[in-house]
Amino acid sequence: MKKIIILITALLILFTPPLYAQQTDEYINHPGYIDFGSFDKLQGAEETVEVFIKGPLLKFVAKAAEFEDPDMASLLNNLKLVKVNVFSLDKFSMEEARNIMKSVSDKIDRNKWELMVRAKEPGEYVEVYTQFGPKESMTGLVVMAVDEDDGAVFVNIVGDIDPAKLGKLSDKFNIPKLNSLEIEAKAHK
Repeated sequence: MKKIIILITALLILFTPPLYAQQTDEYINHPGYIDFGSFDKLQGAEETVEVFIKGPLLKFVAKAAEFEDPDMASLLNNLKLVKVNVFSLDKFSMEEARNIMKSVSDKIDRNKWELMVRAKEPGEYVEVYTQFGPKESMTGLVVMAVDEDDGAVFVNIVGDIDPAKLGKLSDKFNIPKLNSLEIEAKAHK
């Protein structure tokens, strides 16, 4: 099954270059997009997960999930980008990951994102930001976590986001930290 999905994905990428270029501009200019910059400074870190799924592939996955999981299909149809980077860290890389996190936080604060969660404990730092559009809908989500035991996680989800369905997205794409956000979103209702 996984081989079939990989083959279909490759074919979609090969035969949709104009759509790909259009989508690239679409998510970069979207208010929910954040550029984390380069992760090159994390020289001692090993990237263990990298997910970068753009609009056309998200829509394809949504179509495939339509009958099995209509809620997931609805969520995916409204997204423009899912970007996840997870690193295992050594002590030097942890400090660099914290520097990246601080730089991104400063950029996010200047762009008037809403801080949802900030947790600082010895050896663990977590920040979650949301961006809301004109109709009070969530248009961007950024999750950044640096933990000396678990590594670093940088997530940006762009599009029309339903916070009540974040756990499903977490399960589908193996994105750490999103399940707890779904619980928190339900608690605030």
